[in-house]
Amino acid sequence: MLNERIEARQKHLRAHPHDKSAKHRIQGILAKRRKMLRYMIRNRYDQYRSVVNDMGVRPLPVYTQRYESTRGRGSQTHEAIQLRNSRVKTRRSRGHLGH
Repeated sequence: MLNERIEARQKHLRAHPHDKSAKHRIQGILAKRRKMLRYMIRNRYDQYRSVVNDMGVRPLPVYTQRYESTRGRGSQTHEAIQLRNSRVKTRRSRGHLGH
């Protein structure tokens, strides 16, 4: 559904290259698609691969820096990383200092 909207906007932009509002709308639609694909990378990777192949779009870059620690922890499994990132953060905001 998003691809159809993107293609329609791109067709419109080719005919009207100075339409800034259409350009802004297509950037929003692309951002929404990118967020959905990132979600699928994190939670449903096998489905993500099939969707990317079906849509014919380039796969999103996978940032390995997030998954490879540089602090001596070594390489961790995806499950260990999800467990570490799912913990509730206990830091308080600066408001607890009384300022």
